Amino acid sequence: MFPRSQRLQQRQVFDPLYQHGRMARGKTLTVRCISFKQAGLQRCLDCSAGDTDCPSRIATIVSKKVSRRAVDRNRIKRRIRHQLQTFSHHLVASHYIAVSANRPRSHVSADSSRSLLLTCTASELARELRDLLDRVHLLREVSDSELHG
Repeated sequence: MFPRSQRLQQRQVFDPLYQHGRMARGKTLTVRCISFKQAGLQRCLDCSAGDTDCPSRIATIVSKKVSRRAVDRNRIKRRIRHQLQTFSHHLVASHYIAVSANRPRSHVSADSSRSLLLTCTASELARELRDLLDRVHLLREVSDSELHG
């Protein structure tokens, strides 16, 4: 679990995040981000520090369309948060970030999509998350050894 200072929970941030933020979609995850300034804020809502000193705030989203079972949704969120903590020290500051699990495709049943998110290995999930974070320019320049070491 992220500390309260790094969690994104304010409703007024989600509208600009979804309307004007950058987005990268992968096989199982979608990452959206927007800087504090682009969201119409000079700084984080809860921070008294300047714009460059605030850590990025992160939300993990798994809807009922991904899995009807709360147990599975919570497990997926825990897996995503665990991987995000690996990258948290390498994220650029002053951004709102939403990581959501993709809904199953229309021709795939919810059960098989659920098992894809739950059965993929931690390294596969980490690889996809790193790729998505990199595509929306949220990762600072980091070597592989720094991320895994």
